[in-house]
Amino acid sequence: MFIDLNSNVDDSKPPSRSLFEYVKEVLTRPQWIMSDISIDKPYKHAISILLIIGVTLGLGLGFHGSLWFRSGIVGAFYGGVFFPFVFGISLLILAALFYWFGKTLDGSGTYSEIAVPVIFASIPIFAVNLIPLIDLFVSSVSYFIILPVLIVVIGATIRLVYFAVMAGHRFSGFQSVLTLTSPILFAGLVLMAVFFVTVVGSLISFG
Repeated sequence: MFIDLNSNVDDSKPPSRSLFEYVKEVLTRPQWIMSDISIDKPYKHAISILLIIGVTLGLGLGFHGSLWFRSGIVGAFYGGVFFPFVFGISLLILAALFYWFGKTLDGSGTYSEIAVPVIFASIPIFAVNLIPLIDLFVSSVSYFIILPVLIVVIGATIRLVYFAVMAGHRFSGFQSVLTLTSPILFAGLVLMAVFFVTVVGSLISFG
């Protein structure tokens, strides 16, 4: 008599992916993996991505005195400690904007279904580390190096955010584009309003 030892194993749930597998699939087939990320919400891996990108960028930028940090070891320390929080909060605020504007376009995603894929969409930003890394070996990094790196990083990140919003809100391509451009249009309207108020205030002061 034989006993099936695998009879109680639940095969309905797919095996969980490792962080490396998530990163690989986000970079190679984001249109499919973003849906899985939005559903499964792997918070542990999302936090790992925030820390890896934030700490490495903070160390590099802080060591070279970029942004508001002092150069040297002190700058690297403060950059490695504080920059991950700034980076994470910025992504969460961006996700909140995409959530809110997506809801106005009848999006069905919750905030967590948007925020987690958006965090995974920031993976290309890790490539910005090339700039301070190159600067360690040359006297100064040329704009011919900085601009291509930034263009590739920004383009790749926008592409991934597009799929993240599409998966989180269950959108079509056109609705995703509208959601991505809505914060830019909103910021433009705010700047126009500030400009108008400033001009009116100046005219009143002259009067």
